Amino acid sequence: MKLIKKQIFILFLSTLFLAAQVQAEDDGKGFFDGEDVIWQSGKNVYFKYEALDTKKYGLNDHPVDLNEKDISVALESLIVWDKEYLTTEEGSTPVFSIRETNRLGKFIAKGLKRARPDQDIVFVTENVNPKLLILKDKAFNSGRAFFKDGKLNIIIGEYNRYRNEAFERAYDPGGQAKLPYFLTHGSRTSSTGAFNEAIIKVPGVENMKQDKTRRDWFVIDVELAAESYLAQLKAKQNPQGEENRRLLDKQAAQLARERREMRLEMARLRKEMEENNGSGSANGGQSLEERLQTLDELRDKELITREEYETKRQEILNEI
Repeated sequence: MKLIKKQIFILFLSTLFLAAQVQAEDDGKGFFDGEDVIWQSGKNVYFKYEALDTKKYGLNDHPVDLNEKDISVALESLIVWDKEYLTTEEGSTPVFSIRETNRLGKFIAKGLKRARPDQDIVFVTENVNPKLLILKDKAFNSGRAFFKDGKLNIIIGEYNRYRNEAFERAYDPGGQAKLPYFLTHGSRTSSTGAFNEAIIKVPGVENMKQDKTRRDWFVIDVELAAESYLAQLKAKQNPQGEENRRLLDKQAAQLARERREMRLEMARLRKEMEENNGSGSANGGQSLEERLQTLDELRDKELITREEYETKRQEILNEI
């Protein structure tokens, strides 16, 4: 009897704990709320304040009042080219899921209203990606957000960092707590390399350009990006309208031109690399050091993919 009462008491406490977590999430507050925490769910999903990672670019323009829905829609417009876009016309993937964009919009807007100029908002969100059949993989995305010169800046730290659920079960067999993950939030000074995808260009969204284009760093005119993306969706829903038809024709021509330019550039690059490997000698007259430098330049100018860079670099090193 005592054992049964003890089990009932433990179940009661567990129920209270779970209810508190659910209520905290509904209220937009974290169960582990603190002075620097904007919102938190469990150990790994959160929005909080963090000091600037560098003062090289000056202080942020905080606090600022941005529309939560505009932020969400603007982030929905971040769409990645399909891996096969050089040979196919179909296929694209949003950077963030709808659930993530809604959460990002809500808590970035909330955080920016009381952020100090020397603070960024750092975040970790969780996404669910399809796996095999009905199975799904859960993954984390992390980054930092701040407002500067009239634009919302989003830097991605880690992207699709999959959870190790097998290790989580071994770490916590009872399943009462999640294994804490330690994710980087990205930096103004350099990319982590976790996100290097080309996004489909939309008005109001551009990548930061330093020595080279930072694909992990988005500079967003929130109102313009949201308005443009909604106009695109409206045009696709009603393509018969004259104004919508002109917008779709213009976008189709722009996308076709971008694809054509990319194909030509990739074809020129491959031809150049083939000529270097086949003219006169195996290295085209260049030393190994010169070939590696040339390869680095092609990578820095984003004329080759990271996979092509690693493959070619290994080929050159194998000749030593």
